[in-house]
Amino acid sequence: MYKLKIVVALIMFSLCINALTGQSVRNLKNPIFVFNNALNKQDLPSMSYGEQASLLKKLGFDGMEFKKITGILDAIDAFKKQGLNIYTDYLKIDIDQKEPYLLEWEQVIPKL
Repeated sequence: MYKLKIVVALIMFSLCINALTGQSVRNLKNPIFVFNNALNKQDLPSMSYGEQASLLKKLGFDGMEFKKITGILDAIDAFKKQGLNIYTDYLKIDIDQKEPYLLEWEQVIPKL
């Protein structure tokens, strides 16, 4: 819990510095995104994809990486509504199986 308070304090400090210096637009061209495990900790309340997207937009991120197949299409839609993207995902491929990957990936890949 102590580490979480420090992280939140650092984020708030950074936002205050940006507000005081008038920096509202960043000059970097590459996307800046978070890992979704930062928003899915056991000691934090569960957030919907829409709530996650809204929070990340407020904090100035371009999107998030995703860590599972379940819900990814819903997450992509929720993030697109906020003008954000899902940038990466993890995919298990087992070439020893008849179906080496989940068939849902045929729908997911074009949306990423």
